[in-house]
Parts: sequence; C-alpha cells; structure tokens
Amino acid sequence: MRFSCQNPKNVLDISAIASTIQPLQQFAQSKQVSLYLVGGSVRDLLLARPTTDLDFTLAENAITIAQDFARTIDATCIQLETDPPTARVISSRSTPPQIYDLVQFRGQDLEADLRLRDLTINAMAYNLDRQNLIDPCGGQQDLATKILRFPARQVVIDDPLRMLRLFRFAAQLEFQIDPASLSLVSQLADTLSQSATERIRDEFLKMMTVNQSVPILETMQDIGLLQQILKSDFEVAKKKISFFEQQPVPDQLNQYLQQAEELSVEDYLIHEVVAGLNRSTLIKLSLLSPAEDWKRLLLGRKAEQLLSNWKLGFQQFPSLDQDPTPFLRTLRREWIGVIVQYFATVQAQAKREASTSITDFEQIALSIGVCYYEKVLPILKRGSLLTGKALIQIFKISEGPQIGRILTYLDDLQFAGLIRTQDEACQAVSKYLNQ
Repeated sequence: MRFSCQNPKNVLDISAIASTIQPLQQFAQSKQVSLYLVGGSVRDLLLARPTTDLDFTLAENAITIAQDFARTIDATCIQLETDPPTARVISSRSTPPQIYDLVQFRGQDLEADLRLRDLTINAMAYNLDRQNLIDPCGGQQDLATKILRFPARQVVIDDPLRMLRLFRFAAQLEFQIDPASLSLVSQLADTLSQSATERIRDEFLKMMTVNQSVPILETMQDIGLLQQILKSDFEVAKKKISFFEQQPVPDQLNQYLQQAEELSVEDYLIHEVVAGLNRSTLIKLSLLSPAEDWKRLLLGRKAEQLLSNWKLGFQQFPSLDQDPTPFLRTLRREWIGVIVQYFATVQAQAKREASTSITDFEQIALSIGVCYYEKVLPILKRGSLLTGKALIQIFKISEGPQIGRILTYLDDLQFAGLIRTQDEACQAVSKYLNQ
C-alpha cells in the first residue's frame, strides 16, 4: 500500500506494517471512528526506517475504543494516561507481542493536536481511511533537509523535557538543529528541572547510545542544557569520551583479545546491564560525571553497583611491576570496563601533557589480559576446590564463620598458584586446622 505525501516526490510505503494495522483499522471502521497513524510511526516510514512503535490518535473515546478492540482480538488493554486519555493494547499472538497505543486528540481537532507535539518531524499523521498525510508544521520538508525544530515555543513551556528530546533525535538521526530552536533551549534550559528525574534520565541515556556523542554533548554544554543534568568538568570529560568512542582498547590488547576472548570487546560493550542500558553507555556516563550524578539520575541498583565497581577498580589499577591477580579476582570480567576507562583517561592526559606514559599503560593492559585468560579465568571456571559441605563432611567442622574463613583461605592459595587439586586443598585445610 502506498500513498503520496503533499510533496509529490515523497512516497510512503506502509506495506511493512499494513497487515499489522489492518485489524485495528477494520475495527475502527466498524465503529465509524476516524483513526490516524501518528508521530514517530509516520516519521520512520517517511525515512524508510523500521518502525516498532504503532501510535494512533482519534477524536474521542480513546480508552473505550482501545478496550473494545482488545476484547475483539483477545488482547490486554492498559490505561496509560488520563490527560490526554491514552491506552495501550498488547497482543500476545505474535512474538514479540504487538503493541498499539491509542491517544485522544490533545487539541480540539487533529491539526491542533499535531501542533502541540514535540518536533515538526513528529507532528504528522496518516489518515488510514483516506490514505493521505496531514502535515501542518512542515515535517516532510524538515525531514528532507534533515532539520529539527519545535513547532512553537509553547510546546517547550508545556513540557521542558522536549529540549532533551530535541538533542536525542539530533544524535540518533544525525540531523541539524534549527538555530531558532537552539536559541529557545538556551532561554529555557533551567526549566528542565521541572521534568521528572526518570524522564530526564531515559532521554539522556538514549542520546548517549550513539557512536559519536561528543558533538551533541558539546552543543548541549554551549547552550547551558548539559549543566542541568550533570555537574562535570566537560572539557576534560569530552576528550576521554572521544578517545573511548574512537578506540576502546590498545592495539596490542585488542589483538590478544581477538584470539583469547569468548566474546569480543564490542560484544562486551553492547551487552545490556539492565533493559535498554548497555555497558558502553554506562562507561560514557562514568567518564562524563562524578559518582553523585549517578545516584541523582536514579540508574538503579545494578547499574550503580557496576559503576562503583569500575570506580574501585580504577583506583586499584595495578602498576607495571604489580601482580594483577588481586585486581582481577575482584573485578572478574568487568576488568575490561576499567581498562577502557583507564585507556581513555591516559590518552586524554598524554595529549594534554605531551607525555609518553601511554606506552607503560599498553604493557600493563596486555599483562592484565594475559593474566586473566591464562590464570584467573581457568580458576573461576573450575570453581572452589572444596565446598562448605565438603569441609563439614571431611573434617567434621560445624556450620559457622569458620567455614567461610577456610574457603577464603583456600581461594587465596588457589589464586596464588599454591594449590591446584582437591588433595592439595585437603592438605592445606589439615595444616590450617592444626595451626
């Protein structure tokens, strides 16, 4: 199915979602309801990008229509908001589940609704019945020229988070920001604090997922928006992030890891710590901001713990003449996260101070990698030579703190290379008990 936009050079192909939207469209027709595909769905289709969000708008009774549609297809309906009335229909017939979001007009009619949306490129709607595009704010033209702008000053006043969405879309789409919209952000930057911390966090972290985040961060810093989120020394931090994005680890270590790694550095970095938040984004945040900012952003226990572990590892980073085993025992696989942050920091310092200290770091990094894969990882995979249950059975030790002390003692001996078998572990326990 195709339809022509107001600009005859633009043709929108909705065949990729036609079968998905058909049940809702037929249901709306049966109820004599005019339904419009809207916002990001239209934007992505015009850009020929995959679209996973199916957002629809209608004049009235959005929640009732959603509930009735959900019953028709044996799906779940969840009310999301009351102003404007918004509901989500979740159909589990497909994998992953198909989601339909239905929202009632924010204004008195469709055009008024579109003019209240965050950006012109998101202020377009597709009439499912007439198969025509409604574009009152010039969104098509802005897509064609790769420009981001607000439809009006009021949309930012109504929801200051839209300033951050402006930059998030600029980063993700690699679009330029209209000067007038930049000026508006500069004037209203301090109103961002009116938005919920969770919303600020989510938009900011989405922006940080892009491969080249420094240019957009610089612009945010220049107009006073970044300072509303983080209290960092940006001039230092941006160099570290830039180096990290260009080359996460030194060449020698990278070559070694390509042979030794079960997963590549890239796989390590893109692995999600929690849903929607990977290590790469967390590392940029760690390089950009002090620990108090992590807590202020409400990242969650798991993410904050990882950041804290990296920080501790950074502080305990071994020198060239130190055994890296204790460092690796504490961090385990997360040593890579410390390496990439230390490497970015060393490169930034070397550039600033014109020093050659980076050579020593490259040697340390390689020695850490070799130690991990040839010594520490085999021990971690093998596990403890004796368990607490075995200690109780073999040595008739009662349950209690002594069990933990013995297991720690055995682990110390194992990582020191002094015991390698269960027999050697049993001999060590006998000696320990007879002291």
